[in-house]
Amino acid sequence: MIEKRDDADARKGSDLLKSVVEKKIRKVFVNSLRIIEMKWGKSFDGYEEIRAEILRNGNDAVRDVRKLIADKFNVEEISDVETVVFKNNDRKGR
Repeated sequence: MIEKRDDADARKGSDLLKSVVEKKIRKVFVNSLRIIEMKWGKSFDGYEEIRAEILRNGNDAVRDVRKLIADKFNVEEISDVETVVFKNNDRKGR
């Protein structure tokens, strides 16, 4: 069994993943509200209840995924670009 890491790199990677996933989830429920408002506006009967339910479910999903990542995953950010320093003339490259 692999033990959960609790070092600065793991916390940094975990926080980054939580932030990225949270933004994606929020985008879904914000866009859902926007679509409803484009089609029917904000003044129809039941709008406030629908809005509250969408926001509640979205925020619950954000909390659930943040807890899941914190409790169950070791996360480390791996850069998709590597910087190489050439020793002969201190030029940097990718």
